[in-house]
Amino acid sequence: MSKSKFTALSLCALMSVLALTMGIQAQDRPERPGGDNNRGNWESRRAEFEKRMNDRLKDSLKVTDEEWSVLQPRIQKVTELQRASRAGSMRGWGGRRNRGGDDDNQSERTLTPIQQSSKDLNDILEKEGATAEQIKAKLDAYRAARTAAEAQLTASRNELRELLTINQEARLVTMGILE
Repeated sequence: MSKSKFTALSLCALMSVLALTMGIQAQDRPERPGGDNNRGNWESRRAEFEKRMNDRLKDSLKVTDEEWSVLQPRIQKVTELQRASRAGSMRGWGGRRNRGGDDDNQSERTLTPIQQSSKDLNDILEKEGATAEQIKAKLDAYRAARTAAEAQLTASRNELRELLTINQEARLVTMGILE
């Protein structure tokens, strides 16, 4: 395997891990007995990981600091929109995870439109006696939210693509950031 392919695959894997860790980080964790939940340590490690990943991505794209200051926020926006467009899509595999209370403490944080429509759809599916019309309405709302999220993702990808050389675009395609 060539060095550039290895680097591209490594960066893609790292971006995936970052996406997962950011999702986990967004969830409030209960205090551990004794009051020490190491939240500050976790945030510090996550910030270090993000910095290393960004440095590797910057090196892979072969950009100057000035170019990176323009590209990095757009790349971050694309990865955040990718994550948001997939939100809730795997929840149905195995049903509700937290039957004793609010699912994933979502009542304490603001939900994206796709997360809200996914929650609404799953809630109606759990409801005894839900009619086909009610389910269809929630399903249509979920599909509309997903279509809107995909359109926003496509627009952000196009904005990013306009700033890239063909080499940089190809690298981001192999990393799964662009299509």
